[in-house]
Amino acid sequence: MNDPVYTFIAEGHRLSTEGDFQAAEICFRKALDLNPSSAMAHNNLGWACERAGKVDEAVGHYERALDLNAELALAQVNLATLLARLGRHDQAVPIWDELLESGIYDEELINDAIDSALAQGDIRYAAQWAEVCAQALRGSSVSSGIDTDRIVISGTADAYVTAETLEHDIEQIRYLIRCGGMGLDGGRDLEGMARHYEAVLTAWLRTGTSQRRPLTDEEQALIGETYGRIFHSRITPRIDSSSIWGRWNPGSVERAYANSRSGICVIDDFLSPDALHELRLFCLESTVWFRNHYAHGRLGAFFREGFNCPLLVQIAEELRVAFPRLIGDTHRLLQLWGFKYGAHQPATHAHADFAAVNVNFWLTPEGANLDENSGGLVVYDREAPEDWNFDAYNKEGQKISNFLRQSGARGVSIPYRSNRAVIFNSDLFHATAPLTFRRGFENRRINVTMLYGRRSEDSKGSRLPAAGL
Repeated sequence: MNDPVYTFIAEGHRLSTEGDFQAAEICFRKALDLNPSSAMAHNNLGWACERAGKVDEAVGHYERALDLNAELALAQVNLATLLARLGRHDQAVPIWDELLESGIYDEELINDAIDSALAQGDIRYAAQWAEVCAQALRGSSVSSGIDTDRIVISGTADAYVTAETLEHDIEQIRYLIRCGGMGLDGGRDLEGMARHYEAVLTAWLRTGTSQRRPLTDEEQALIGETYGRIFHSRITPRIDSSSIWGRWNPGSVERAYANSRSGICVIDDFLSPDALHELRLFCLESTVWFRNHYAHGRLGAFFREGFNCPLLVQIAEELRVAFPRLIGDTHRLLQLWGFKYGAHQPATHAHADFAAVNVNFWLTPEGANLDENSGGLVVYDREAPEDWNFDAYNKEGQKISNFLRQSGARGVSIPYRSNRAVIFNSDLFHATAPLTFRRGFENRRINVTMLYGRRSEDSKGSRLPAAGL
């Protein structure tokens, strides 16, 4: 092609791929000297400016590119990504929305949109796209609801098999059978599904191995359609806002938190009976317990992989309203997950989280816990050192244990109680207490965690003192 504008753009692109953004910027400016209306030249110049640290100029060029060609997806992505990086999420979200609704999106774009929505404080918008992400990554041929045919996903989430996961899933399928199928596809043979899972578990146990691994071809043929997939998610709508909380006063809790010094706040009767019942059924029925790389066979469920329903979103939203000083607009929801446990778990290494405020609450009925003095949470009176990175304070258990011992840390043990919430400073090291629960699917200990704000952005001077017992 002899078009000099195209020639300069192509040369600038080549230089950009080689990391020479200064020379690339010169090429793009020459292209614009020849044709000020070239949307692609403005987009590429924006990219070169962004790489050079001239972010305001970069935003201007991306915006100009979209003025000239509103459908230039590359400029939309570049502008939304930069605005999000600059903290201008209210401007980024509409661009993500336009991209997603137009069908020009992939897994990375969906996750960027979720991140922007959460940072902006729009949890409902984030939940909408978290559901799309979950169906694309974890949906099965028996899933219903969102049409994700146009989503470009780089593969699907891995489905690693463990005996503990198989045992849980068999229990869950049998539970759904006892409950009459819970509105699943009428053609779905749950009894046959259970038998297939049981056959896989029996063969697994014969091997005597405990190694976590992908499904074999034979296992894939038997259970691959549903294992590690969302084949059922219970419809769990919002409830009346006046009926969501139990018997506690938010103002009193916040004052107690502000006046205490040990870093822990405990709330009993956290959710109303209706909210507790509905959320517990969501956790029992929904096939979203995929993450199985944790010690002692505990299983995790995450926001972007199906641990997402209107009631969960409502609780996350209304916690910010209930605690305007502790959470409010200062700390936005960043992560949401649930965990299920087996009947027994010994003491574990402590960890800290990346957030500023941790809200952790328990759903399983009181009668399931066989040790009324344990089964809950241990929170230590030591914060993770500020110079430790995430892996150090979250994953390196022995290093954390050594630090706690050498620093003379003391742990506050909070026994398990159904419908008890523990709110604490996420900088504090904490661990699940040893637990002994009754066997059986409905007796599995379930906890929900919501993380608000970033540890790195939390001001020690302005943060409310953590609460204590």
